[in-house]
Amino acid sequence: MGTYKRYPNAWEIKSKGTGDPSRTMLQWFYLRWRLMVKIASGIIAFLLVIWSAAFYWDYRVEKAADEYYQARKLEDQHQQIEALKQIATQYVRTPSGKLALFELARHAQAMEKDEDTKGYYQQLVKHTDQQPMLHVSALHGLGALATKQEKHDEALSFYKEAASFPHNMLKVQSQYQEALSLQRLGKKEEAQKIFEEIRKQDKETVLKEKSEEHLLWYSAHP
Repeated sequence: MGTYKRYPNAWEIKSKGTGDPSRTMLQWFYLRWRLMVKIASGIIAFLLVIWSAAFYWDYRVEKAADEYYQARKLEDQHQQIEALKQIATQYVRTPSGKLALFELARHAQAMEKDEDTKGYYQQLVKHTDQQPMLHVSALHGLGALATKQEKHDEALSFYKEAASFPHNMLKVQSQYQEALSLQRLGKKEEAQKIFEEIRKQDKETVLKEKSEEHLLWYSAHP
C-alpha cells in the first residue's frame, strides 16, 4: 500500500522548505490581517462600553430630574420629604440628587432637626466638589448650625473652607461669616483684618457697610 504525502498549505511557515517567497508573503499578510482584526474588535468593544455607560448615565440623570420635579409638586410635606429621600439615596451623584439633599437639609433645618441637618449638609459637601454653589451653601449651612450650637471653632473652620473654595461666588459672605466667628472667639485682630479686606472692595454692598460698622466699633473700643 502506498503512502500519502501531504503538501504544505499556503498558510504554513517553514523555516526550511521550498523557499517559495509568495507563500511566505501570504502568511505574513494573513498574520497581520488577524492582528488588525483583533485590534479593531478591541477598539469597537471599548467604544461600545463607553457609549453604553454614557447612555445609562443620561438615562439616570433624566430619570432623577423627572422624579425631583414630581416631588417638588407634592403639597403634603411628609410625602415630599420621603420622595426627596428616595431621590437622594438612588441618584446622589446626579444634579437632581444633590438638589434633593439640599432640600432635605433645608427641611430638617426648618424643623430644627440638627442631626439630620448636619448629616444632609455633610453628604452634600462630600458630593459637590464640582458644584461650587451647592458646596459653599452646604458649608454655610454647617457653619450656621455650629454657630447656633455655639461651636464657634467648628463654624470658623466651615466658613474658612468656604472662603478659600475655588469659584466661590459667595466669597464675601463667607469671609464676613469667618470674621464674625473670629470675633465670637475673641480673636479681634484677625477679625479686623478680614473686615478691612471686605471694606476695601470697590462694590458697595450691605456686607461692606456692616464691615465698616465693625471697624468703627473697633476704633471706638481699642
